[in-house]
Amino acid sequence: MALANGGMIFFLFVDKINEFGFNISLTQYFIPLVVVGFIIMYLIGWLETKLGGLEAEFKQSNAHNPYMKDIIDRLIVIEEEIKKRK
Repeated sequence: MALANGGMIFFLFVDKINEFGFNISLTQYFIPLVVVGFIIMYLIGWLETKLGGLEAEFKQSNAHNPYMKDIIDRLIVIEEEIKKRK
């Protein structure tokens, strides 16, 4: 689902570039544009993970959602019990 959303956003971006006078033929350069777009999205996601953006987002989400924090705490306890039994 994320790839489909990313692809739609990418093609909207290319369409907007065409409105500013850059003539990019989607039919002629379809495969290279898709590959380059996915590589760019992957690099942005990797960079966000390395810089801690994803972790900060989880912390912020947990601060506003105490039920999720409770679920995660219970899962940690279950994982520890499973490790002890092995």
